Amino acid sequence: MSRRIQNKITGSRYALPVTMGYGVVALLFLGLLDEDHWLSFGCLYLSTLLMVLLNNVYALIRVYSRMVSCSFLVLTIMHIAQLPLLQEDVSQFALASDSVSDIVQLCFISSYFCLFKAYQDDFAPGWVFFSFFFFGIASIFFVQMLFYLPLLWMMLGVNVLGFSFRNFCASLMGILLPFWMVASYAVYTGHPLEFYGYYKTVGVFAPMFDYSHVEMRQIIPFAFMVVLFLTGTIHFLRHSYKDKIRTRMIYESFITMGLCTVLFLLAQPQHYQCLMRVFIIVTSPLIAHFMSLTETRITNIAFMVIVVTTFLITFCNQWMLSLLS
Repeated sequence: MSRRIQNKITGSRYALPVTMGYGVVALLFLGLLDEDHWLSFGCLYLSTLLMVLLNNVYALIRVYSRMVSCSFLVLTIMHIAQLPLLQEDVSQFALASDSVSDIVQLCFISSYFCLFKAYQDDFAPGWVFFSFFFFGIASIFFVQMLFYLPLLWMMLGVNVLGFSFRNFCASLMGILLPFWMVASYAVYTGHPLEFYGYYKTVGVFAPMFDYSHVEMRQIIPFAFMVVLFLTGTIHFLRHSYKDKIRTRMIYESFITMGLCTVLFLLAQPQHYQCLMRVFIIVTSPLIAHFMSLTETRITNIAFMVIVVTTFLITFCNQWMLSLLS
């Protein structure tokens, strides 16, 4: 029996090069390369490369497939398409809000990559240190990332099975080092109060559940991402017995992080940009698992609907931007 379109695409060696070509064209169309946004482009390139390594090193898909990195790139571009429409001041650094979210995304993937290296290793302080070091860098640019810190420790013990006193101390050193560096620079430049004032905002929770500024161009991508997340999660939970134990542990950490991110987004919608980047990271492997490991007529239709819907949301956001500019 001939393979379905879904399986031909997900198993193709040309999937990633074609997707990267689409990414370059889309970014040119969105003006990302025409307007001094090279930092964002560089972060996106490195993030995609890390997603490729994440898939290869940890064998997230038990068959040959590049859907993890392809899904990540396509969903990130869908999100970038609406960034010029959203002006959110997420830090006091002299960076555009989209650049901040790009840096947060890159650091979060790096943290995940290093964290999984400590799987079942109580004596992996090096990998744990670097994991929390990258997480600390992300927290410098988006201080609300610190709310994920207890979750990261829980994942280290429950999913990675690498929690020990030595690794815990390494995590503390990793998370604190970026703050020590920034604090030293603030004191050196004579702005210690600005440093303190910025990080004090981590305890500011208001306004909670304030949707007065939420627009349809944010609701639709978020709702679509939730559907993808739930689709991938349900599929994985039904078929997880076919994967290795380490793979199951990794995907369970994605599911936990995704659920917490959805709750975070619902409670604090003003942090939409950075939180959506985190949500994309954990949703991409889940939906890639679904697309790569299913082969029925219904899932083939679902695959085409997902692809078409992603493209429609991407270019509708850009069309809306053109009307407003």
